[in-house]
Amino acid sequence: IAERESFSFSSFNAGLSGFELPLEYEVLDSGYMYVKIYSFFDNELLTVQLWERMIDAMNAEGVPGLIIDMRQNGGGSGWLADQMAAYFFNEPYELGNTGYYDEEIDDFFFDENRMERFYLPPEDKRYNGPVAVIVGPACASACEFFSYDMTVADRAAIVGHYPTAGLGGSVKQVFMPDGEIIQYTFGRAVDAEGNIHIEGSGVEPTVVVPVTEETLFSDGDPLLDAAVAHLDGATSINIIEGDELAIGDSVTGTLEAGSRAHHAFNTGEGGIVNIVITSDIGAFVDILSPEGDVLASGTSPDDPGWEELELPPDFPLVLEVRTEGDAGAGEYTLSIEPLDE
Repeated sequence: IAERESFSFSSFNAGLSGFELPLEYEVLDSGYMYVKIYSFFDNELLTVQLWERMIDAMNAEGVPGLIIDMRQNGGGSGWLADQMAAYFFNEPYELGNTGYYDEEIDDFFFDENRMERFYLPPEDKRYNGPVAVIVGPACASACEFFSYDMTVADRAAIVGHYPTAGLGGSVKQVFMPDGEIIQYTFGRAVDAEGNIHIEGSGVEPTVVVPVTEETLFSDGDPLLDAAVAHLDGATSINIIEGDELAIGDSVTGTLEAGSRAHHAFNTGEGGIVNIVITSDIGAFVDILSPEGDVLASGTSPDDPGWEELELPPDFPLVLEVRTEGDAGAGEYTLSIEPLDE
């Protein structure tokens, strides 16, 4: 066939060279991290090293959101897919199981000891910010299990024109004469409640982008644009106006997930103080100007307050209370303790 351009244009795998790393990532102009996972077939050590390098960079730089592009991932190791998804969770959720037909019981047998679950990485290797996963029909097998995993507890939005391929069962190959191969599904994959969740249906988008003439012939990437738009909405921070503070005061407040608390604070006569915050949610304090500019940061859940801070007299400030990834919810107590009385 002399003309292949029209076929290549419509291929879900258009643009692949075969020289891609298992995953590649970059920070977009929007400030979000974008990662494309090409395969779970590649070297597992290399794949995990790249994955953790990205997670570390996002946490270190405070990246506000992540877009995971799975559109050209044909599958691979289901175990690797499950455990890479675990980096976005703080609970070891059970994910599902695979059963095989047993003639003696005339039914599919599921071994409870083979239930798939997350094995959580260390806390400093987890990312708690919002996530959007882009899918398409070329996302198959292990790619679909990763995408499904990201729907557990509504952890991520699934963005796409169409569902994933719907190839979620274990397969067996039969080798025939003349190099022919027959492949068929012989394992029944189910979710933690025993429902067939991928085979024949795929992982459906929660953010559906219609296929129109405009989206089909767009010079850009409508699905990526939709993922960015979703994160723009998910990363909007609710500011709670807390009680005003003076030196010697102590207040108790409550944070919700996706919120920060602002406490107006005038330094009064000035002096040396400790700014102390206690909580069970890893809350910490940044110091802002009344206009919202960050004047002092660098605190963390492990080092949440400020010690021996020298304050000028009659200087207006805002103490911002927040949590890692703005994901924490619960009470905190904030105190300003004078040291030079």
